[in-house]
Amino acid sequence: MADLAGDYQTKRAHIDPLKVELDDNLNGRYGSVSDEKIRAMALSLIHNGQKQPIIIRRLGIGQATRYAVVAGFTRTKAARLINTDPELRALAESKSRMKPGEVFALRFELNTLNDKEALWHNVVENLHRNDLSPIDKALCQRRLRDAGYSDDEIAELYDCKVTWLDKLETLLLLSDEHRRLVHTGELCLNAAFELLGVMPEQRDKVLSETGGKPSEMKKAKRASGQKVGRSRSEVFKFLKTAKEAEYQNPRTQVILASMHDLMSGEIDEEAFLQCLEA
Repeated sequence: MADLAGDYQTKRAHIDPLKVELDDNLNGRYGSVSDEKIRAMALSLIHNGQKQPIIIRRLGIGQATRYAVVAGFTRTKAARLINTDPELRALAESKSRMKPGEVFALRFELNTLNDKEALWHNVVENLHRNDLSPIDKALCQRRLRDAGYSDDEIAELYDCKVTWLDKLETLLLLSDEHRRLVHTGELCLNAAFELLGVMPEQRDKVLSETGGKPSEMKKAKRASGQKVGRSRSEVFKFLKTAKEAEYQNPRTQVILASMHDLMSGEIDEEAFLQCLEA
């Protein structure tokens, strides 16, 4: 196997990071990893060694065989940097991570995966990280959908409801700059959802005037006459008050009371539908 050193079925196997392909379309992250994070990873590899092997897969057969990264994009980019940056290379040699003239290679595991499976594998690995942003998740979920995975499969993976997947994907309707703000945490998730309710041409102005505060954005939308969504707590409070009120139309009383009981968990959906049909 060209470019693979050692027995590829054991942890002794290594590969030259410059000879393995990186396809960012299969990386479960929004945008590229910053140069600062790549350099930090490179220093970690030099000082602490490689804790986990990267996952690669074979592309093509025979003389045309190539290898692509499935999981370990940042580690691969960091290893490439060590090989090309004279300062990092010298440091790695001084720490006995590599010998002069040799390549700083990475341990790997070789898996047989197609494009669809490779994407799933990458997303699963990224789920174990704590620094995934809502934009990361929305992008990964869209990629999984585009790859042919069902909403139920994706919802089970993310341990959420399908309705939440749908809501999270709306974040991708934001402009590149507004996505960046959400991705970096400069704009909180609630504020992002409020921003989606603002006409696109007015979003920058509303964001500037409200400082990205959800409550202020909601006020600005009311002042402009735009439709304002209600939070679950606001709807529940209204229904609780409505349940205790008296209405001339008994049917209205029953419907509002049933909606309150459904939200509070006193009845299930089947019982709620029976109340509507009664």
